[in-house]
Amino acid sequence: MSDTILALGTPPGTDDTESRRVLKLLHRNAKAETYRLIFSDGLLMRDFGEEKLDTFSYWCSVRDWFTMVDALTALKGEICKATLYRKKDAALQSGLLEQKTDEENGGFLYRWVKEK
Repeated sequence: MSDTILALGTPPGTDDTESRRVLKLLHRNAKAETYRLIFSDGLLMRDFGEEKLDTFSYWCSVRDWFTMVDALTALKGEICKATLYRKKDAALQSGLLEQKTDEENGGFLYRWVKEK
């Protein structure tokens, strides 16, 4: 039996070669907590910069061109389909996401606009 469970893993859609991690604290008698962490100079530290990004935005920001099918597959269970499309539309309108035509497969490709 345990009062608190700690689960350390990688963010959705990433692998263990990334420097970012997500720590979930699951309490028996309290609300769960989530912390975004990053390896910096060999130490695992709190990543305050990523708290501004939601799950979809963070997932987009750590990859190159992707399709919405890629996003739906990677974020299944994290975000519902309707919410994912609303977030995509909002990011396109605000200029955070860029879109181009996928010449090879048809449809569209998307990429997070990197800050300069």
